Amino acid sequence: MRHEVLRTTFEMFADEPRQIISLETSMEVPIIDLTHLSNDERDAEVSPLVAKYSGCPFDLKKGPLIRAVILRLTPEENVVVLSMHHIITDGWSMSVLVRELTALYAASVKGSLRHFQSCRSNTQITRYGSGSGCRARCWRSNSTTGANN
Repeated sequence: MRHEVLRTTFEMFADEPRQIISLETSMEVPIIDLTHLSNDERDAEVSPLVAKYSGCPFDLKKGPLIRAVILRLTPEENVVVLSMHHIITDGWSMSVLVRELTALYAASVKGSLRHFQSCRSNTQITRYGSGSGCRARCWRSNSTTGANN
């Protein structure tokens, strides 16, 4: 993950919390295939799955403090559930992340993802969020057009 805040964990040192930024980290993004279900069954499954994956607590020491899952509804329609701990995000940084994920998705659809794999920005997200609990964002995307619903 290229942004420092997405590679950050927190540990206690001498009774004080300390930020630890790893050089590298990875995140698994499971894909849950719901294409075999009827429309009604699929619709009934989405909300509980979104609640399950966005409501899990984070381990500040272990990380990552971001998690995602893709719910495949049809071959052309997916739901992406993205959750981040409030300690690493705010409205500004969430908009940056969503903008970058949208650009990555569009590049992937166009077959030009190689540009992103070789591009590393000097810009780092260093702002930290306020508020309580985990924030979750869910959006639907049409994988053939790249449009967000």
